[in-house]
Amino acid sequence: MLQRLAPHWGGDWWFLTYLGWARIEVGEVAPGIAEVERALAANPRNAYAAHARAHGCYEAGDAAGGAAFIAGWLPSYDRRSQLYGHLSWHRALFELAAGNSGEARALYEAEIRPGASHAPPLFALADAASFLWRWQVYRETPPIEDAWPEVLSHARRYFPVAGLPFADLHAVLAEAASGDDPAVAERVAQLRAILGAGRLPQGRSAPLLCAGVAAFARGEYALAAELLEPALAELPRVGGSHAQRDLFEDTFIAAALRAGRYDSATSRLGTRLARPRSAQDPRWLAGAAPGG
Repeated sequence: MLQRLAPHWGGDWWFLTYLGWARIEVGEVAPGIAEVERALAANPRNAYAAHARAHGCYEAGDAAGGAAFIAGWLPSYDRRSQLYGHLSWHRALFELAAGNSGEARALYEAEIRPGASHAPPLFALADAASFLWRWQVYRETPPIEDAWPEVLSHARRYFPVAGLPFADLHAVLAEAASGDDPAVAERVAQLRAILGAGRLPQGRSAPLLCAGVAAFARGEYALAAELLEPALAELPRVGGSHAQRDLFEDTFIAAALRAGRYDSATSRLGTRLARPRSAQDPRWLAGAAPGG
């Protein structure tokens, strides 16, 4: 659709931002980055182009380049703006991928957690919950369980009941990590009721993902893998970008490995290694065998 419109928009910086970002998300990473860079050249303070550029680095597996870009671009951007915390989240993921866990944690504390971020409630929830969950799934040390109560409080305040699945997925991360099994069960039941009423466009993937991450938090890794695997085929339906949705695929791989389902983990990793997004994948693959 954007390519059909392109002849009418020429070098418009806003249009180029979204054309480039669309290319990046569908796998045309190099031409997409080039268009986003044209957008930034036309308007260097365009935060959405900076955001799209970060996604380009993520899709290219360029953690060092992504961290350096955001670190250089962000200081002149008002930290009260809605993308400040989210761009810091992207940088934190790059730092994690590069092995700089201390820097990633410092970014979380200063710029990403709900009490520090000026982002809209959904952004703040998704960024904080997904960062902390990755920390657990990747087995980073030391654990940071003490950060979950703030995220859980934020989720309860702004998304107390199910209905917006992308928010529900991240609220469940906080509920599950905090051991609030009744809240998880209630949210999953509400999603299933909405699905049964024919009012959940995301289909069965949303309640499956919620139930799967909850099983993972309880240490029931075989069950987690069983619940998560069928949802992965429909993962794009829940919304968000690759950078956001990869969290659930990561959780499946970690669950499969911890449950001894090495064939399932290796199969999924084989698909993922065709793209360079995650620095974690080669480390997981090395352990995807008994005794690995």
